[in-house]
Amino acid sequence: MTTGRYNSLPHKLKKHFRFVVMNTPQDHLLVVDDDPEIRHLLKTYLEKNGYQVTTATEGNGMWMALDQARIDLIVLDLMLRNHAGGGLCARLTLPR
Repeated sequence: MTTGRYNSLPHKLKKHFRFVVMNTPQDHLLVVDDDPEIRHLLKTYLEKNGYQVTTATEGNGMWMALDQARIDLIVLDLMLRNHAGGGLCARLTLPR
């Protein structure tokens, strides 16, 4: 992500997320966050930049989305209310 694009992000997003540079704007991203405002801001920003975005509010929704589509990158809130995001992240590396 270029510096200009990063600087155009809302402050709330800059404060809570680290961004990964991806080369293919057609990539499919999954945003998992229980905060509707952050989820909406991320989805809107990423879609404006050409990414396909699916959202989930919790871990069960994340697993459903992963079963239904090829996801290239997951943006995961590590402090989800009903699931520990770190635990979900660790489970992603295990064979399913």
